[in-house]
Amino acid sequence: MDLGKDLVAASATPLVLAILAEGERYGYAIIKRVTELSGGHLQWTDGMLYPVLHRLERHGYIAAKWGAAETAGAGTTASPKRDGPSSRPNGSGGRSWTIPCGASG
Repeated sequence: MDLGKDLVAASATPLVLAILAEGERYGYAIIKRVTELSGGHLQWTDGMLYPVLHRLERHGYIAAKWGAAETAGAGTTASPKRDGPSSRPNGSGGRSWTIPCGASG
């Protein structure tokens, strides 16, 4: 099944909000959940997701928080401000997104 770009773009915001209504997620986890929910028909990239997340945050619909830094190796610490494709799949040291209390309604 080939989904048109207009349909994918129009469904991005409600899909992200529905996923975040399930609970706090990192970007990588949102992308995986989109693929899972669509049965593999939607293959989002960070270039598709992050503009949607940033727009929703700017409008106050979602909130972001930075995770704790993770040790990167012998005495070095990874930057806590990691987001996007370089974020670890388990979300540690990245930015998580959630719907703030009272925002829905």
